[in-house]
Amino acid sequence: MFFKVISGNFFRSFSTLTTTHVTRRRPVWKIKQTYYHKLWNLLTSKKWDEFNQTLQLMREKGLNNDEVTYTLKAHYFILNPYVAVENCYLVIEEMKRALIHPAVIRMNENLINSYFELEEIGCEPPKLLWQNFTKMIFQTSIKLNRVRRHNLKRQLLLKDPEDVMKLTDKDVEKMLIEEHNSNLITPFMAIDEIHDDPIEVNPEKFKPIKPKKLDFISLYSLQHYDSE
Repeated sequence: MFFKVISGNFFRSFSTLTTTHVTRRRPVWKIKQTYYHKLWNLLTSKKWDEFNQTLQLMREKGLNNDEVTYTLKAHYFILNPYVAVENCYLVIEEMKRALIHPAVIRMNENLINSYFELEEIGCEPPKLLWQNFTKMIFQTSIKLNRVRRHNLKRQLLLKDPEDVMKLTDKDVEKMLIEEHNSNLITPFMAIDEIHDDPIEVNPEKFKPIKPKKLDFISLYSLQHYDSE
């Protein structure tokens, strides 16, 4: 990720923590947005070869993987019936090494874990329905990517202009690493959850639910089901 400062305005180029030079006037995040939707359309259209070719083209242009592309890449291995589904875990590991936002990693990893648990008992969701989960994380990742850019811009605007002019790629990278580390553990995560232990539930918070009386149609359906 790097910044160009021209006439006091920030023309940002937003990527992952690995800095890459991209010889384009347009900001990298704007260029990436075009690819995001292209990748999504290829994924949902089951054009697997074109999907991989587009990812390769992005790499050749110096567009690093981020929250959005890693998410699509991970679920590609679930949606594509011609590849090993276990490879999605390799993408998760790549995300961790690339210091992708922890919230996106947790969201993808937990959902993928659930898929394998359901697959083990033969109850995995159909691919068409899994696209809905992928779309949810895909759109969330785009929003998070945008919020991170805006937050970083606000941080820079609070600094003295002369100090901003002296910032290097390493300085911006350091800011992102600090942001990543601060999001590893959030107030929304219980201590038990961090250590993968069951979270204790306070029974006093929950009131007993009275069973509802079945209407005639529901009662008939239930009796008919029991008689089979």
